[in-house]
Amino acid sequence: VAGKIAAFEEPDDRIWVEDTTSQTSLTLSDASPSQSWTVPTIVDDGLTQYLPNQYYRVYVTVPEGNAIELSFENFDVEEDGIENECENDVAIVFNGPDGNYELGRYCGINEPPVIFGTRQDMTLVFKTNENDVNHNGFKATFTMKVLDEPTLAWNNILNTFDELKSTIFEGHDHKRTHIQNKKVNRF
Repeated sequence: VAGKIAAFEEPDDRIWVEDTTSQTSLTLSDASPSQSWTVPTIVDDGLTQYLPNQYYRVYVTVPEGNAIELSFENFDVEEDGIENECENDVAIVFNGPDGNYELGRYCGINEPPVIFGTRQDMTLVFKTNENDVNHNGFKATFTMKVLDEPTLAWNNILNTFDELKSTIFEGHDHKRTHIQNKKVNRF
């Protein structure tokens, strides 16, 4: 059965592969409450454009009691795909580490709204696919903001929940490994 399924599956070369060499970390503080990151570009045939098949990750942190505001300038990314869901090149913003608490996906030429995080960290991921692009990218500016008391209380609840969830999943990880081994042996 596995061989039959594999024969029908085509590798999706469009899917972006995480490249750990293109990671940037920014730390905001009272001394440096705002920092920017700009999509790397090249000049090709007189046009400024970002490169295809790239994966950029910008991880930003602030001191306890603060959060991050993100604003974009000169936003110029490949338009929506057929499904109108930014399936080509896309900027994805996460409230915390990437993969959790997605705040939004942005593409096209309309400047995204200002994005407010509620945690001490925020991640911006920018992925480009294999298409030839003639887009300029964008500049992202991260600014530290002081959190109010209700948001701080809510963050404490969320952090406790995340810690509990991690403990439970780590405690049951042996079951997942056991099930995966059984599947491999079956096929």
